[in-house]
Amino acid sequence: MKVFSQILMLCLLIFSTAITKIYAQCTPNSLSFIGGEPIFNSACGNNSWQNLNGTTPSGSTLTYSWEVSFFGGAYTTIVDASYVPITTSNLAQKNITDFILVPNSNASGDYRIRRIVADASSGCTNVSEPAFLYYSDDLGSISGGIITGENPICLGSSGTLTLQGHTGPILKWQSAPTSTGTWTDIANTTYQYSYSNLTSSTCFRALVDNICGGNIGVIDTEDKYSEIFCVTVLNGTDGLWTGLVSTDWFDCLNWAGGLPSSTIDAQIPTTPSGGSRMPVINRDSPLASLYSFIASSRDLIISPSASVTMVSTSNSELQVSRDWKNSGAFIPGTGTVTFNGATLNQIQTINAGIKTNETFYNLTTNNSGGALGISVEDKFELTVSNILSLTNGDIRLTGEAQLVQAGIGINPNPTGGTGNILIDQQGQKNSFIYNNWSSPVSADNLTYSVGGVLRDGSLMTNTFTDVSNFSPGSITFGDDAYFADTSNSGAIKISNRWIWTYNSTTPNTNTDWQNYYQWNYVGSSVAIDVGDGFCMKGSGGVAAIDALQNYVFIGKPNSGDIMTSYLNEDQTYLIGNPFPSALDANEFIRNNIKDCVGCTGSANVFDGTLYFWDHFGLSNNHLLAQYEAGYAIYNLMGGVSAKSDVPLTAITGNSGSKVPERYIPVGQGFFVNAFDTGNLYFKNGQRVFQREVVTGTNSGSLFMKTVVSKKSKTQETQETTTDTRPKIRLIFDSPLGYRRPLLVGLDEYASNQFDIGYDAPLNEDGKEDMFWIIDNGKFVIQGVNNFDLEQVLPLGLKISETGLASIKIEALENIEEGVELFMKDHLTGETYKINSQPFEVILEAGEYLERFSLVFQPSLKTLQEVALDNSIFIYMNNKISELQINKIVNTEITGVTLFNYLGLTMRTWKTDLNRRIISLPLKLATGVYIVQINTINGTINKRIIIE
Repeated sequence: MKVFSQILMLCLLIFSTAITKIYAQCTPNSLSFIGGEPIFNSACGNNSWQNLNGTTPSGSTLTYSWEVSFFGGAYTTIVDASYVPITTSNLAQKNITDFILVPNSNASGDYRIRRIVADASSGCTNVSEPAFLYYSDDLGSISGGIITGENPICLGSSGTLTLQGHTGPILKWQSAPTSTGTWTDIANTTYQYSYSNLTSSTCFRALVDNICGGNIGVIDTEDKYSEIFCVTVLNGTDGLWTGLVSTDWFDCLNWAGGLPSSTIDAQIPTTPSGGSRMPVINRDSPLASLYSFIASSRDLIISPSASVTMVSTSNSELQVSRDWKNSGAFIPGTGTVTFNGATLNQIQTINAGIKTNETFYNLTTNNSGGALGISVEDKFELTVSNILSLTNGDIRLTGEAQLVQAGIGINPNPTGGTGNILIDQQGQKNSFIYNNWSSPVSADNLTYSVGGVLRDGSLMTNTFTDVSNFSPGSITFGDDAYFADTSNSGAIKISNRWIWTYNSTTPNTNTDWQNYYQWNYVGSSVAIDVGDGFCMKGSGGVAAIDALQNYVFIGKPNSGDIMTSYLNEDQTYLIGNPFPSALDANEFIRNNIKDCVGCTGSANVFDGTLYFWDHFGLSNNHLLAQYEAGYAIYNLMGGVSAKSDVPLTAITGNSGSKVPERYIPVGQGFFVNAFDTGNLYFKNGQRVFQREVVTGTNSGSLFMKTVVSKKSKTQETQETTTDTRPKIRLIFDSPLGYRRPLLVGLDEYASNQFDIGYDAPLNEDGKEDMFWIIDNGKFVIQGVNNFDLEQVLPLGLKISETGLASIKIEALENIEEGVELFMKDHLTGETYKINSQPFEVILEAGEYLERFSLVFQPSLKTLQEVALDNSIFIYMNNKISELQINKIVNTEITGVTLFNYLGLTMRTWKTDLNRRIISLPLKLATGVYIVQINTINGTINKRIIIE
């Protein structure tokens, strides 16, 4: 039994400390009890007590207030019975009894009392360290208290445990590996204990002196242990996401064994062990500063149905030192993803073997240690929504991989840095054949030279992890016209003699030679404006027409708004896709003309038609007169193949096989003709990802080289947006064997008059030709808004030598089965159905501008062929309450009258009757009626029933 100094039961003990918090220049503010340990025992009727005094701070205008915390809770202001705060400099015994113990129902536990001193003269406030009052109302309520602290914790973490609710001084702390293990003493007698670098789960407890029994200040059997508090240390798999406590990437408690790093993979499972929470990267996290505000990983591995999100409220950063493996979802927000490989010849990959696309908001390469950069596999769509920074390290777009940058407005290619992109494209290998090109890269988004951006891609492979793909070969350029025509075993050769640009006025008054001599020589070294195209012959001497040469463009990717030179009246301009992705031709057209629905141009800068050079004949020489080639044509209605009708070349009249579709491939050049004046604009909003593929539904992408796609040598199929508009394709074969393909299509925004963007002018008027006639102009593509039975589409024919001309259907697209098409000869009035066989006619030399049309119904018969009674069909369509009259004979209806069975006139129609098919709304009571049709050749009567 403990020995008591004055009474048998001591139920209250107050300790004070001399530690002081100092703010600004306030003097010390500490508390102590008068006379040492106070004595108070409500259970035994002993009411002796001492005041709680504090040091007297210096200052001229001091004010005081007091606060108390019970059982480790929040501090509250000490008030009197009238709820007025205590403002005395010291706290009297009665104040403690009445305003601390009584309001808390004399509950047992620890009370922490502190004084706040404010000095108005110096503007500072000082809060004292607490004085502890341990109170127990009787022996049975002695408590060792409870321990609080962070739990669980991360491997190697430090922390502080706090004892609260205890009714006596602390004699010591103890620790053990488990709650039932061997306890080890810790020499600590304060109410808090701090541990550091905890690497395994550990349990803690504290021993509290029993102030109501035994010897005070001496460890004996009367003393009381606190409740055991066990700290769980998370020491599972490094970098494995659990989402145990939140979505915060920077909280180590959300990872099984701590955060990932540049040497530890980030693994995001489909079903995290801590619940459904997925990681969110936010540099505003209160824990982000511990990691320099940067999330890091070696491999980023996102499992199916899992996700990683970068917030849209701050520019957070994620650094990946090896590979990106996203089988789930990545939400880029407004964050920056930096690939920072650091080993020699390292190639970082994105979604290799998983999926062929990924989108970043900002993307940066910042490699070191000889790392090469990022390589994405063939057919990969890499999208950067805002800024691409190539600080150090390249991006290799293998095969048909493309880079789409979606930033709006002036968002130029990355400046500075040593990194580039490398992207493949193929052209004709034959050194006697032209391709029209445009560069997807440059150094500054302003100009480029052919020699500066083009490399030999002969040894490139579709193995995207091939180190050699980052080092394409050099090209040797020479000035001699025949420089590339001989066999070569080293670097490929290209002749500067055949590298030209074109941006000149070509009025109708010019001769063919005047137009020809306006080509601008640039060779391999002269600067070309970004967005301008150039022509260039191949590198392989005599080669098959389908032989290809792979090239690699290397440089900073062009991006943002790219403006061409100013177009003047009658100007012809060779331009091209300036981006390392496909270009939506429809969007390019709409952005540069104004007089069509959905068009956003400030003027009709060009006529809305694109002309693609197709060198489809093989001559194996440099004689212009033997080139067999022409211009394939595209506008908002679709595309048609080229015809060999270019002046000064071998005008054979043959047609190419390549029909341009909606998406313009990487590196493809094309011609435009000015309509008004102004600049043309290429924009990121025109960019799309589209592999080179012939769809036949105007949703593919075709480089004018051969009929095969890229290095795969096969046409690909892929999910695309199919053009479902009805279209009719005609083929004209002239007496001399010239062939012309024509297209007419249905679009709700077109008409039978000239519609810019939908009607493509005939670019070359050949010796023998066929064309649509619109407003007295000649066109190869026409858009109209209906294919009704009354539709008439005039055609013009040009014949140079008497002979047989043939017109046939090449293809019908999205045309309903049963629709009949006819060629009408207005000279004879006859129509000829062409659905299953061509229309053939012998014509003498000359132009036929009013004789032929494409129509959708046959000619009317004569009364000599069909009797009047059998020439007009009358039908009452009761489903839609409509009287329908179909005339098949060449007669004029002058009136229609409806009688009831009593002979009374019910309706009369006298206007708008000169049509083949007449529809008359008719709603009358059920019954039998007589329809009388009056014609210039007689009268027809027929009975109908209205139901």
